[in-house]
Amino acid sequence: MRIASSALTSPKVVPMPYDENYEAALIRGEEEPRTWDLIAEIAMYTNPTHSLLDVGCGTAFKTLRLAGNVGTIAGLDPNPRMLARARENIDRANISNMRLFEGKSERIPFPDSSFHLVTCMVAHQHVPEFHRVLKPGGWVISEQFGEDDKRTIANYFGSDETGPRGIFARYGKGELVEEHRNAYEGLFSDVSIRVGRWNSYLSYEGLICLLEQVPLVRNFDRTRDEPCLKRLKLELMTTRGIPVFHERVLIAAKKA
Repeated sequence: MRIASSALTSPKVVPMPYDENYEAALIRGEEEPRTWDLIAEIAMYTNPTHSLLDVGCGTAFKTLRLAGNVGTIAGLDPNPRMLARARENIDRANISNMRLFEGKSERIPFPDSSFHLVTCMVAHQHVPEFHRVLKPGGWVISEQFGEDDKRTIANYFGSDETGPRGIFARYGKGELVEEHRNAYEGLFSDVSIRVGRWNSYLSYEGLICLLEQVPLVRNFDRTRDEPCLKRLKLELMTTRGIPVFHERVLIAAKKA
């Protein structure tokens, strides 16, 4: 079954309130080698004279690694608390070529053809806006969740009045990749899509922290969902921790 994209966007992910656990090693756990190094992938498209827009920059702890590769960076995020932490991270790293802006991917607050490169690192994307703000010949590099990302974990939390609580539960195998492909190929001249998969292992507390920081399960509440968490722990816990499956989609698209 094919799912049409009405707005050429990624599935809507509701921003979570920021707290210090967002950057904590606790929610990353012991991770197997990733299929790609996202920052290295982005760096291949950079030039010291380039302007870069990072959509959904969050606390900027990833974006800062690109500061030496480009001339200027604009970080965009709708969450003021995330941006406040990002400013602290920028100051701490003594980065002078990055500026932060509050805004959403659906309405990027910059004129047409403003940037050489747009990045979106596991944040909500709006493909027409990416195309609009890119200069001709510019690239979008976007990493998005695949439909199987953390699905095994999400399945433990069942359904509510609107259906399965897992954020990607409505997607069948390959449907989300197809949706991304349709969105980009309708606007961009050169589109490459890769799918990567790997596991990480979290402690019980690390998993709860992840569920509180990432909107994987709709309306997650550690107290109300304690029976689900206990069953999950009983059935999935290994000597390495609770296995968490990651599936990511890496999109590179060039504006003609």
